[in-house]
Amino acid sequence: SERQLRASLAKAIAEEWEETWRGGSRRLSREQQRGLFSELVVLKNLISHRGDRAVNWWEGPDNGLHDFVTPDALLEVKTHGRTSRNIRVSVLKQLKPASDQPRLLACIGMGRKTGGQTLPELVSEIEGVLEEPLKSAYFVKLDNAGYFDEHAVSYPAAYEVVSVYVGPISS
Repeated sequence: SERQLRASLAKAIAEEWEETWRGGSRRLSREQQRGLFSELVVLKNLISHRGDRAVNWWEGPDNGLHDFVTPDALLEVKTHGRTSRNIRVSVLKQLKPASDQPRLLACIGMGRKTGGQTLPELVSEIEGVLEEPLKSAYFVKLDNAGYFDEHAVSYPAAYEVVSVYVGPISS
């Protein structure tokens, strides 16, 4: 029933907060988890359409100015909630033209959903389609993004993607 769904979601959120308080600073914040989830949604899509080499295009975790640098575009990924479509840009340089390559903004709308996909599940799903040496490159990027397997139990939140908008960034 609706009440049971709300209760299980509230319990999951309470467990998540408890884990955060216990866990210290090496774990990803909720906002970082959502941001990484969105980047992985885009990575999964790029892999399915353009192949494993897309892992090398994911430059965000390597302190890249842009989240993805493909042969034909620079791609910024931003996350918003189910109701608020506000996004935050912390580094304005990300949006300035640095080359003639088209700059695209991917806005991923996400919501919590009981029975949705967790961050560790998405990480594993992508791992499952990669071959070496790109699988190892993927793990290095996850480490650089602050995601470590030993913390997977700390990320029980399940999400669903509710909207995806990709559009050009113009001056």
